[in-house]
Amino acid sequence: MNNAAEPSQPAALAPRFAVLMTATVDPSAFADSLQRSDPAIRLADYQKALRFWDRIDDARIGAVVFCENAGADLEPLRRVATQTKRAVELIGFDGNIRPRGVHYGYSELGIIDHALHSSALLGRFSHFIKATGRLTFPGVGRLLDQLPAQFDAAVDHRRRYRGETGFALRARTPLMVFSRDFYMQKLRGRRDDMIGRYPTLEEFIAVTLDAEAEDARLIRRFAAECPPSGVDAFQNKDFNSPSLALKNMARALLRRALPGVWL
Repeated sequence: MNNAAEPSQPAALAPRFAVLMTATVDPSAFADSLQRSDPAIRLADYQKALRFWDRIDDARIGAVVFCENAGADLEPLRRVATQTKRAVELIGFDGNIRPRGVHYGYSELGIIDHALHSSALLGRFSHFIKATGRLTFPGVGRLLDQLPAQFDAAVDHRRRYRGETGFALRARTPLMVFSRDFYMQKLRGRRDDMIGRYPTLEEFIAVTLDAEAEDARLIRRFAAECPPSGVDAFQNKDFNSPSLALKNMARALLRRALPGVWL
């Protein structure tokens, strides 16, 4: 289910990135683990985020691909897409599944795989920004400013929290940036590796990137703070609350002053 248009070409800077919004409008069988599970509320989140990615003033972002895995009616999003300045592609399929005991990230990897296979737009850009579709990231421009000309993946990490077991690092997966070639070669089609080994996507991504050769062009620590805006689906936590805003300010300061401290 696609709705694609030719990407515009801003004169100042050729687009380099496509945004891939991952989405599940109706979480259905997995709704009991979520606080924000109402399809109507989630759909409104996605509409708001689609408008955000279209309106963001950054010529490096050339297109937006929205991929939804619960077979939802995408007509409300198509109405938004008809008013966008950027090329927007809507893709829908039935794929909201995951094995027992495995994190929702299993389904999210399925969304990325499906989008890379089906999208008419992703192949036109060297890199894509994977964004959790309900959230927005107002600081993404500052993050892109800090990325080098050539890189394979930029995924922010944190240290394992007290009480967590397993690998020492965890990837922050709501916002990740990959070269399309790297993802196709190293991550596409590998979600079954999570089964029985990595219960969360955060650990799976961190371990997979850690296994790459030393010459891989990987960024494991964002140089600029890029927190999400919106509401967490699991606890209905407002990412714009004063307490989280203070925490994000502290993280931003630490990135500059003490980059070795990962919160």
